[in-house]
Amino acid sequence: MSKHHKHKRNKQHFIAVVTDRVKARGERMTELRLDVLNLLLQQTNPIGAYDLRDKLNSQKEKANEKKIEPASIYRCLDFLVSLGVVVKLESQNAFILCEHVDEQHQHVLMLCNGCGATAELHDDVAVRRLDKNAISLGFTPQHHVLEIHGTCRECQA
Repeated sequence: MSKHHKHKRNKQHFIAVVTDRVKARGERMTELRLDVLNLLLQQTNPIGAYDLRDKLNSQKEKANEKKIEPASIYRCLDFLVSLGVVVKLESQNAFILCEHVDEQHQHVLMLCNGCGATAELHDDVAVRRLDKNAISLGFTPQHHVLEIHGTCRECQA
């Protein structure tokens, strides 16, 4: 695992997938949603909503445009999370793009405590096993983000 995602993302493909999901829901791909998505595409590690807002407002300031409020950023991020293309890391209150955007799945993330690197696994067997155990306890799972904290190979060296 390195600080940079293992997958070299095709930006146009990623945006096309997101746009298709937005249209399938009967929604619009707003300018702010696209701006947030483009900023997330530039990130290699998770980023907080306020940091995203600051980066966007820096761009807006240069263009003499109206500043964006935190609530607007959070609404946009919540929408992108609901599409399954952005993952919220609860332990860090930060956001990162899904590494497997072409597949509908639950998120299993490895997070390095040393360098902050992330890697995503696509493990339906483990998720189904967790669901089965939850159901046996009378719990109905609806959404998963499994965070596994540890130390990446590079930080162990």
